[in-house]
Amino acid sequence: MRRQRCGTSVIAVIHDLDLALRSCDRIVVLGGGGVAAQGAPRDAAVLGAIGDAFGVDVCEAETPHGRAYAFFPRATDE
Repeated sequence: MRRQRCGTSVIAVIHDLDLALRSCDRIVVLGGGGVAAQGAPRDAAVLGAIGDAFGVDVCEAETPHGRAYAFFPRATDE
C-alpha cells in the first residue's frame, strides 16, 4: 500500500495461488497462450480463470485475518 501512494508498482510471478490472491491488488491469469483474465483477486472472472487454468474449484472464506482461499481438484470424466 505504501508503494501505491508513491506511484510505484511491483510485478511478481507467484505460483502459490492462495498467496497471490491474498497479497496482490491485481491478478493476471495466463492460459491458452495468452491472458485468460485480469482484475482484482475477488473478481469472478479471475477466480474462474484460475479454476480453468489449474483444473481446480476455488473456494473463498472470510476469516478474522482476512480472506482465505482453498483449491480442490475438479473431478475428471474417465
